[in-house]
Amino acid sequence: MSTRRALILDAPLTAPRSRDTDALAAALGQRGFSVFRESDAPAALVSLGREGADVVLIDADAQSLDVRGFVETIRNEPRWSSMLIVGLASGDPRQVPARREMALIFTRPVHPDEAAIRLDGLVSARKRAATSARELRGNLGQLPLADLLQLLAASRASGRLMIDAAGRRGAIDLEHGDLRDVTCGPSSGMKAFVRLLQLGEGAFVFTHGGAAGVGAGEPLALGPALFEATRQLDEVSRLRASLPDAWTELHRSATTPPSELDGAAAFSGTGAEVVHLLNSPRTLAGLLDASPTPDAELLGAVDALLREGRIEAAGGTPRGRTQVLEAAYGSALRARLTDAGRHGARVLVIVDPVPLRAAGPIARSLAGIADFVPAESTPRSSVALGTLGTLLVGDVPVELYALPEDPDQHPLWAVLAASADAAVIATRTPAEDSERLLSREFGLPVATVVGEVDTTTMAAALRSSLERALPRR
Repeated sequence: MSTRRALILDAPLTAPRSRDTDALAAALGQRGFSVFRESDAPAALVSLGREGADVVLIDADAQSLDVRGFVETIRNEPRWSSMLIVGLASGDPRQVPARREMALIFTRPVHPDEAAIRLDGLVSARKRAATSARELRGNLGQLPLADLLQLLAASRASGRLMIDAAGRRGAIDLEHGDLRDVTCGPSSGMKAFVRLLQLGEGAFVFTHGGAAGVGAGEPLALGPALFEATRQLDEVSRLRASLPDAWTELHRSATTPPSELDGAAAFSGTGAEVVHLLNSPRTLAGLLDASPTPDAELLGAVDALLREGRIEAAGGTPRGRTQVLEAAYGSALRARLTDAGRHGARVLVIVDPVPLRAAGPIARSLAGIADFVPAESTPRSSVALGTLGTLLVGDVPVELYALPEDPDQHPLWAVLAASADAAVIATRTPAEDSERLLSREFGLPVATVVGEVDTTTMAAALRSSLERALPRR
């Protein structure tokens, strides 16, 4: 018998609202919840006192119901401190009484299956949190970040939330449920918050008390932050439909006189910033990373400048990216890694010992590969050293790590080769000694690209090395 219980408090409803809650009750039942319904607050409190509940859903549109009073009664009862309170409302969710005490608000019309999945994730997360005094772990695929943050806000939690997704790492410090500091790679603040909310997959760890003394800024209530982030996400989504892919390189128009482009007065503030950043060509992703301006605002300026012909896109069309391995191979790769107790794979990419530029040949070749997520910042040290990004094969992350083709760095090769599955050498001249070292002494399958590297040759090398390292079953 299921140990999960959902109580729905809905005063006598008219037909549309009744159908809404009927469908949600049925969807919860299909996911293993025992669902009970009450039509007034006193009866609901009696039911909770008798059997408790994991989640209470309140029809916040019911005029006869004192939502604030009912919620305060629940919160003042120690036995119900871990109970999740969820609202069902029409219109602006920020106007719902006792909004801060609710883990989630569904706006009508409610999509019952999606709502049931989200509630299932919230209840599971709350149960995991109850078994650990220090940490809460999970995956954004099962519990979206917005839901997780609302759960933590309703609990008045203080601590640090760390997020690790393909190509992106971020952190959110919370103080009594309010946002204090937010980072995502090189970005911070609202820009970082919007980027983190776009992640559909990724591991998270919330450590209670882990942010003590860290936050330097004024706390920001989660509700207004989510409202503003949602507005920006809608704008980003609208603009993305007409803009090139993130891997496409942008540059100043060759037909526009430099004096006109350098005249900042001819552009809006953000437009002038974009033109200035494109003194050297950058990918669209690199342009967004190089500025603290919100992505929605930058993309709006890029869209306007492209339409005016002030800047141009190069590097190919949004379609036609090269596939390294079909997604079906990911299942075989996942099985082999699981047997070894691992989550993902790593490929060492050996390159000439010169700085890696964001618009350089290695970055451009990887940008044309399907399902490649570039790292937040390309390695820029005096030697090529650092994470280039993550190649997703199905749902399996394959990290690409750059190392310099330099004999002085061979001790470092040995250290990193111990955790690698394969290697690719991409150099201007043959590197037989390096190939022998990687294959014979370190036991790695090696594929080599000599001369000019491009998307086709890089994809072929990655495919060859991976299939030899982790062959299909």
